[in-house]
Amino acid sequence: MVIDRSVSMDHPFAGDNSGNVAEIKSVAARRIITQFIDSRPDDMMGVVGFTNSALYGIKITTNRDAIHSAIIAATSPSLNQTNIGAGLTEGVGLFDNIENSGSRAIILLSDGAGKLSPRVKFLLSKRLKERKLSIYWIMLREPGEPSIFSKEVYEEERVPNSIVLHKYFQALGLTYKAYEADDPETLQSAISDINAREKKTIKYTETIAGYDYSRVFIIIALILGLLILAIKNLRIHD
Repeated sequence: MVIDRSVSMDHPFAGDNSGNVAEIKSVAARRIITQFIDSRPDDMMGVVGFTNSALYGIKITTNRDAIHSAIIAATSPSLNQTNIGAGLTEGVGLFDNIENSGSRAIILLSDGAGKLSPRVKFLLSKRLKERKLSIYWIMLREPGEPSIFSKEVYEEERVPNSIVLHKYFQALGLTYKAYEADDPETLQSAISDINAREKKTIKYTETIAGYDYSRVFIIIALILGLLILAIKNLRIHD
């Protein structure tokens, strides 16, 4: 989980037309992500937040209490900056010592997209491909923010950052899926779709407390078998 912690995440959703005060984006994200985590009790998950820099949450782990605490921290307010490059780089780094044994995915949740330098693009592309990570980006649109799926033609220097990032992800050649959420319902729908897509069997080694006596019993069985064979072949001579 790579989660935007910029101040704008504490604004209401853009898509509520009911006339009522819309739910705060960070509050809805915390609630829906928590439900997602609880629905997948066997998964290992890690959390990174980001504003002007990456904010380490928790390494990839099965410890649900630690994951929940990291989600709360990652959905708390911070600075008014969105350094997605730093957040993604930190998130990819969490996989460095994790064996590829099933679903390996980055879920990016943000309401904006800063510029990625050519150097960051190159390094991020290399690391994502080496680790064979899937990418899911849930874009929480700000009022007036153009859709990342827009077909509008922009001048090269005026292309919105969110569209540039979307095209960058598409060009990586990895499994990539983007979503736009204007309200809690569409955010829930995006998370549910990711949940349905990431259903690969995850294999992992679990250490069981106690001593393994299997080798001892095999040796005892072998000795007893040889003893029985020897007794069977004994002959009494007068």
